[in-house]
Amino acid sequence: MLRTLWTVTAAGLLALCMTGCGGGTDYPSKICDKMKSCNPTMTAADVTACKATTNQNLSTIPASMKSQVDQEIDACLTQACPLIESCLNALPTTDAVTDACNKANSCSLLSQMGYSSVSQCVSEGQASLNAAGSQKSTVENAISACTKQADCSVFAYCIQNLGGP
Repeated sequence: MLRTLWTVTAAGLLALCMTGCGGGTDYPSKICDKMKSCNPTMTAADVTACKATTNQNLSTIPASMKSQVDQEIDACLTQACPLIESCLNALPTTDAVTDACNKANSCSLLSQMGYSSVSQCVSEGQASLNAAGSQKSTVENAISACTKQADCSVFAYCIQNLGGP
């Protein structure tokens, strides 16, 4: 069970940065090898599957986020084993608005926020973000900070104080 959890975490949730996205760093290998060191019951086949799945899913990171994600992965990989999973799970996987809308959906908050779907949330959120003009970067950072809140009620409060994604 634990081996499966680590494999799923590594393969599914850590699909963050393609091989070569950070100056040639092979992040799938670094991530999956670290998962193996934290969970010795992972087999060589589990590690190979983790790397293959991670490589397959990593191309979704926008170029504008690769440097940030590289730095955050490096920081997570220095954590003690019990902290790595939550650190890596908190990494952005797409963009601030999409991450916030996905978090709102997983917290069952979309309808409470006035959205009927994740796609509507993303579409309206991106439009609002683009309208922020010179404050776009500041708003994106604030949305990302809210999204990293583990507790759904804290996330909701944070987003509401921003006016929604």
